[in-house]
Amino acid sequence: MARIYVASSWRNIYYPEVVSRLREAGHEVYDFRNPPHGGAGFHWTDVDENAPNWTFKEYSKGLRHPLAERQFKADLDALKESDICVLVLPCGRSAHTEAGWMAGAGKKVIAYIPEMVEPELMYKLFDKVVGSLDQLVDAIYSFAEPIDAPPFEDFLKFGLDPWVGDDPRVLVLGTMVGDTSFEAQAYYADNRNQFWNVMHQVFPSEEGESYASNKDFITAHHIALWDCIGAGYRNGSSDAGFFEDTLRGNDIQGFLNEHPSIHTIVLNGIGKTIKFFVKYCPITANVRVVPLPSTASMITVKEKVEAWKQLKEFVNQ
Repeated sequence: MARIYVASSWRNIYYPEVVSRLREAGHEVYDFRNPPHGGAGFHWTDVDENAPNWTFKEYSKGLRHPLAERQFKADLDALKESDICVLVLPCGRSAHTEAGWMAGAGKKVIAYIPEMVEPELMYKLFDKVVGSLDQLVDAIYSFAEPIDAPPFEDFLKFGLDPWVGDDPRVLVLGTMVGDTSFEAQAYYADNRNQFWNVMHQVFPSEEGESYASNKDFITAHHIALWDCIGAGYRNGSSDAGFFEDTLRGNDIQGFLNEHPSIHTIVLNGIGKTIKFFVKYCPITANVRVVPLPSTASMITVKEKVEAWKQLKEFVNQ
């Protein structure tokens, strides 16, 4: 686990997802928007509604205001206690000052650029420049101290058997079920993943149609569910927690041999799912492989449904 200071702007739309993803990966993350002293973070308008129009003299006085002093102390204490700074672009002067302070203190700094901005040569002063959340998580793992507890054996996780009916035509693959799904012995049991919401919109029930379970529903639509990974070590349920050298892929080729009616594989996600499928699940069968946006991603449900409508076309072929 690493202690991470995320430096960015109040207007940055990527900031909440970065904080959430890093915490899911088991790191301790300082969130300046929700400081430890409570409240919703510091705004200059908390000191004076006219702050955007201040003169220098008024600004100089504002720096000594008790609210400014309190937030400055909270941020500085967090900088001192953190091991890594993640600079999330686009952002302004304060965030760059914080990243510069961390670099000057000999700590690791990663610039995360989710949308390209004007090229900046001096980011070469930082330890890493990355363009995706997966790259960010991997970079932090390369810097962080090894996990101290619990024992490594506690991270051993297993997948589920495939869900398959009599006439499967499409196989949907994820990475590996999370802890909630494993305990329930059911795919996508964690309601933070919108898989079932999306499926029921792609395949709306007709009048009088009902199913005893999600398994009956999905297999009745000629779809099989499984995962790329059958077993391995993972910290928590996030894809970021995998110890990749320990993973064992499922025998996807053997499954296709048993079910020759399957003509399409759909990958639930365009990041780790693709990586794990290519690395751990080699196939020789002549089937189509289509990656779709993860049903656990941050895009809207409407966008997910629009992308996954292809699934209905595949099963009807």
